[in-house]
Amino acid sequence: MKLNWIIGGALALSIVSCSEKKGKEESGKQAVTASTFKTEMDSVSYALGLNIADNFVKQKIKGLNGNQLEKGFNDFVKGTTTLNAAQSLEVLQGFMMKHQGAMQVDTNGVAYEASLMDSVSYALGVNVSQTTKQQGVEGLESALLAEGFSDAISGNSKMSEEGALNVLQSFGQKQQALLAEKSKLKFASNIEEGEQFLLENGKRPEVTTLPSGLQFEIIKVGKGEIPTIQSNVLAHYHGTLIDGTVFDSSVERGEPAEFPVSQVIRGWTEALQIMPVGSKWKLYIPQDLAYGPQAKGAVIKPYSTLIFDIELLEIVK
Repeated sequence: MKLNWIIGGALALSIVSCSEKKGKEESGKQAVTASTFKTEMDSVSYALGLNIADNFVKQKIKGLNGNQLEKGFNDFVKGTTTLNAAQSLEVLQGFMMKHQGAMQVDTNGVAYEASLMDSVSYALGVNVSQTTKQQGVEGLESALLAEGFSDAISGNSKMSEEGALNVLQSFGQKQQALLAEKSKLKFASNIEEGEQFLLENGKRPEVTTLPSGLQFEIIKVGKGEIPTIQSNVLAHYHGTLIDGTVFDSSVERGEPAEFPVSQVIRGWTEALQIMPVGSKWKLYIPQDLAYGPQAKGAVIKPYSTLIFDIELLEIVK
């Protein structure tokens, strides 16, 4: 098992892995239907436990304890855990290093002491509880989480691996939509302020507004080659919020930046492909062409409209 699967968060990577469809339904196991469990969260809880355990089983890790997983999960919820989040990661990291070393000696798997596996199972429960809380997931049933975990270990799961992935994928999409909606409500003022700024800014005759909503103002006309999406460029830039707060500036650092045109925010990518070398433009970038719902550092809040002064120095060959 990749160590970052654990420390990156069980639910997040379980959902991501759903995009990698893994074969057909296994014989004798059914895909989850609405009637399999009483509620969606029941299905999600069981599927998550199953998915987590499957990753351990594939690495021939033996002796995990569903009861200790459940205890770690519940103790974290109640605030009575014997391990905090950081300590749980240390336990899991230490075990995975031990297991990777053991597998180099015996690829058929290693039997560990029950006390060690109890500790690992408990730490995993803490990790899952902490991660799902961070992701805003509410209503997981720890008993069904542990049941899915134990059933996968024993080989008697109530749903196939693909069925579990489908449940998690469906839930993950709903969760992402819910979090996006909550974020929009929370930062509605950022969206409104940015839209109003761009509306007024676009009325100035020196400002060009593109169909995408990107606005630019030519400060200096360049005569050089125009980059393509495949180009690497060297540029100086100075970035601010609409209130003038500086969040990043190669100009202030005194050193231009080199980067691929395809690997910057969408507003930059669009502008650079129509901007000749030697130009200096001021870009006014709507939030959906910048970082959208993501915050960047302490200054750029979600849904922030950004302003950049960009001087395109050269296309790097």
